[in-house]
Amino acid sequence: WLAAAAAVALLLGLGVVWLRMPAVPEFAAYRDDVLQRVQTDPEHLAFDSRNLANIRQWLGERGVDANLDLPAGLASLTPHGCRLLDWNGQKVVLICLVPKGSPHIDLLVIDRTRFRGFTPSDAPQFGQTASMATAVWRKGGKTYLLAGKIDPERLRQLL
Repeated sequence: WLAAAAAVALLLGLGVVWLRMPAVPEFAAYRDDVLQRVQTDPEHLAFDSRNLANIRQWLGERGVDANLDLPAGLASLTPHGCRLLDWNGQKVVLICLVPKGSPHIDLLVIDRTRFRGFTPSDAPQFGQTASMATAVWRKGGKTYLLAGKIDPERLRQLL
């Protein structure tokens, strides 16, 4: 009886732990949700600045790790500002960038690398939504999503 009771207690304990584990979200749900909000929210930016150092400071003052590891092509672009989004209780950094001769693009960064339907890679994975060219990659514990109504080849050149 003792062995049976111990086995039942162990199974119940494992069940409780399993039920409390947060589900790994689907990458497509994250991408679609944040891009929909970026496109439809009238307040695109909460902080206007053409200086990445000022943007990093603004983010840091709001408790966000502003240590972003940007590819050289993006780091050389002039930002237009940033804002924070909330996605399922997690902060998402949005930085608006405007490449010369192209429409603006949005860089979205979340401190998460585990998503269903997303194989983490340091190399950008390019795609297309209904209206936007996208690139996604993982670096340093963060997932980066770059998106814009821009020619997909131009987006590739920036990375």
